[in-house]
Amino acid sequence: MALGVLVVSALLLSLVLHARASTMGGTPPTSSVGWALLRAVGTFTDTSHVLAGVDGRQLCVYAFSIQSRNDTMTAQLVDNKTALLTMRWAFNTREAVTIQSVTPPAYLFCTSPGNALQLHVTGTGSLDLDISYWWR
Repeated sequence: MALGVLVVSALLLSLVLHARASTMGGTPPTSSVGWALLRAVGTFTDTSHVLAGVDGRQLCVYAFSIQSRNDTMTAQLVDNKTALLTMRWAFNTREAVTIQSVTPPAYLFCTSPGNALQLHVTGTGSLDLDISYWWR
């Protein structure tokens, strides 16, 4: 039992020590030991890669928020143009969705290995996205 507590404590310490900020298109940690919690924030006016894919690695999202700056906008997070990862949200000005976060290593969804995370956007205007993720 004590070994299990030690392993969990080491994992939590690893999460704290490896936490850092990232910009859009962040890359996975180069170390094969542990993993990092990452965050990306940006503004989108059309369908775009939010985070680039890396061969053999999955992007695992544990929290996100989307807000519209204009009326009649829609947004949906998608796995490299194919798999729908979230529902499509319809927004008017200043409307937003904030998803309840989970504690890593849990996640809300992951991309397929090597696939980018995209935000599909429709409408005229822009959307703000704040997303927290990790690689596996």
